[in-house]
Amino acid sequence: MTSQTSPIDLQDLSARDVYFLLTSVVVPRPIAWVSTVDGDGRSNLAPFSYFNGVCSDPPLISISIGDHKGQPKDSFRAIQETGVFCVNLVEDKHLEAMHQSSGAYPPEISEFDVTDLAHAPCDSIPCVRVADARTALECKLVDVHTYGNRNQSHLVVGEILKVHLDDSLRMAERLVADPRKMKPVGRLGAGYYAFLEPPIARPPVKLPRKETTS
Repeated sequence: MTSQTSPIDLQDLSARDVYFLLTSVVVPRPIAWVSTVDGDGRSNLAPFSYFNGVCSDPPLISISIGDHKGQPKDSFRAIQETGVFCVNLVEDKHLEAMHQSSGAYPPEISEFDVTDLAHAPCDSIPCVRVADARTALECKLVDVHTYGNRNQSHLVVGEILKVHLDDSLRMAERLVADPRKMKPVGRLGAGYYAFLEPPIARPPVKLPRKETTS
């Protein structure tokens, strides 16, 4: 049975309406909880859900950081100033703190103070990470691609230099995180978030063997 859809022409919508529509259908999105320290030594912590992996060799990730009222956000400004940043994994215990850190606070106010979160120094970059985050990615800036019209979005590409992975998440047989033990939070639209249900395992897809002729 064919579903009943009503095609929506995005040319007829405002940029704001396009944003809300796209973020309601491109779901669930992983959340990059980005911690930075700017050139003046001020720490910042903010979530971004236009985030994903890019490449494994070298290990690259991308985060899209949109301007706020036509001005660069503190996270993007700090990344440009220092060339480094850290991505912290958001799990269920951090949902409220992460949501609180999304507010548009002035540069002199650290979201670590607002959320009462402790931070720890990164190992390989002059930055900080969420102290009790079970996974964190220390990154250096590789490239920035800027898009957009009235409000610009900056696609930040970073190379992961070091991964912090809590021992409680490691699988015994492989150096990977156990998806059965992780409790990540995903971003939905209209102010909603999603928790990961018990993951569903599937074996690799086996393609039919090609017959050979002699």
